[in-house]
Amino acid sequence: MHDFINISSDGLSISIKVIPSTFNEYDEQYFVSMDNNFVKGANLNEPLRGIHDGIWILKTDMPKKRNPDNRIEGSVCLTREASKRYLPLEYKYVYINSLLNDNIKKVPINRYHYGLDSVHLALKLDQDQPIIIFDINEYDGNEKAAAELASDLSNMIVFKNITTFSFGLTNDLDESYGFQFGRFMI
Repeated sequence: MHDFINISSDGLSISIKVIPSTFNEYDEQYFVSMDNNFVKGANLNEPLRGIHDGIWILKTDMPKKRNPDNRIEGSVCLTREASKRYLPLEYKYVYINSLLNDNIKKVPINRYHYGLDSVHLALKLDQDQPIIIFDINEYDGNEKAAAELASDLSNMIVFKNITTFSFGLTNDLDESYGFQFGRFMI
């Protein structure tokens, strides 16, 4: 976690870096809490009180300028470990649907944004890791555009060790691959 936490040279302040998808919903409240003993006093090395629920509240706004887009096609890749479990499965599309449902809850994204009718599978030529190709569709004006949702999805996968993607089926997604945008030939 040293990449995300920095203690000032005088020991009086802590900077915590957050990934871009941390505050990923517009017009929402986020509550910050820290347990007691998160830090210790420099003089006596005794634990300091934390920040409890409801004390530090952050609120996100709707962006003033938005760039709507209709659809983005992209792909995710399974880890090698997940691929070993996935490839022998008889009901691959049931697994993929469950994986995308887990994904939908965590990004968060409304189900109608995913083009689940156009989900495709492909295998990398050099390895047995399935690539799942799907669309992220247009938004209704009050939600994030497809490109913003795709960026959040990619960040959640790439930094899954510090996000909710580290548990459940989303942990099966390869963090070195992330979510890749673009046209794909199957």
